Amino acid sequence: MQVIATTDAMPMAVLHPEHRAVGFQFHPESILTTLGSTLLIQTLAFLTQDMTTGVSA
Repeated sequence: MQVIATTDAMPMAVLHPEHRAVGFQFHPESILTTLGSTLLIQTLAFLTQDMTTGVSA
């Protein structure tokens, strides 16, 4: 696992590149989450892309 995002030195997102597993701190109910839908769309695009071509499914 690799820490790929932090806030105040606290891990907020991790990645396991070999297994293409991602975990991140996300609270969609928060009124301060202005880019929540963008975060989810980008995550799904990453997880569904063909790693040999770089193209999303």
